[in-house]
Amino acid sequence: MGIKGKRIALQRFNNPEQVKLSTAFEDFLQSCKLKNLAPATIKSYKNHWKKFEYWADYLYVNDISQQLINDYILYLNDYTNVTESINSNLRHIRAILNYFSDKYNTSSITIKLLKSQESIKECYTEEELQVLLKKPNIKKCKFPEYRNWVMTCFLIATGVRIGSLVNIQIKDIDLQAGTVILAHTKNKRAQAVYIPASLCNIIKEYLRLRQGKAENYLFCNEVGNFLNSRSASHALAKYNKSRGINKTSCHLYRHTMAKNYILNGGNAFMLQKMLGHSTITVSQKYANIYDKDMQQDMIKFNLFDRLQQDGKTIKMK
Repeated sequence: MGIKGKRIALQRFNNPEQVKLSTAFEDFLQSCKLKNLAPATIKSYKNHWKKFEYWADYLYVNDISQQLINDYILYLNDYTNVTESINSNLRHIRAILNYFSDKYNTSSITIKLLKSQESIKECYTEEELQVLLKKPNIKKCKFPEYRNWVMTCFLIATGVRIGSLVNIQIKDIDLQAGTVILAHTKNKRAQAVYIPASLCNIIKEYLRLRQGKAENYLFCNEVGNFLNSRSASHALAKYNKSRGINKTSCHLYRHTMAKNYILNGGNAFMLQKMLGHSTITVSQKYANIYDKDMQQDMIKFNLFDRLQQDGKTIKMK
């Protein structure tokens, strides 16, 4: 680059009016890659930014104002009227604009998330889990069905994410100690997860049939190759439907595990360790939601109310 080219580049950097949103966003993506963010996270930024950039009609960086963002929030509210969806978009846009502010010295923009009422997740019921956990006849079923059953058992017992599950290698499993090392996690920190004895027995049998070397992935396709998250999710959804269960979310197993832990007296601090959350905030969110669920059960099955309804209260003579 010649002297003139360097001067133009320097002017572009120091003068945000000359930087297009599309160019600035490419810089942001580059910073995400340098931070080694997960491809799924980068894709999420792209999707949310695309919505904003289309609405903003390709403005320059310095054209972004507080009023513009306020108008955008109103637009989202009219467009979707789903608080969780709007807040998800705003979190991504806020991170991007904060990057613009730091790099291009633009005006600071305040983005406040909309208030929302926490809802109780419709988890898998015990009846549904019993159907899903019924072991197939390994002498008659094909490998995918048997593998899907083992994966389902693993998800229910541990609450791991599907992305962590498919990246487990055989060497990561220690059946004697009853643990598995998750090398692939959302926060990129290796995590040791406890495996109950009943699941250890299932994995032992599975490995005898699956075979494979230590560096091979625990769960694979029919020819022994890597089974990615999307393929695994589709396979498990098909497995659920084949058993008459309409719920097909893999992540719902994680919520189900968290719910049953909280309802059986567990606390948010231990749940944080079990689920591998970076902070206790998400774990507390689970606890708060399912505390409400517990309250509903207390109301539904309250002994005093039932006695009142049955007319069995003791009256003073």
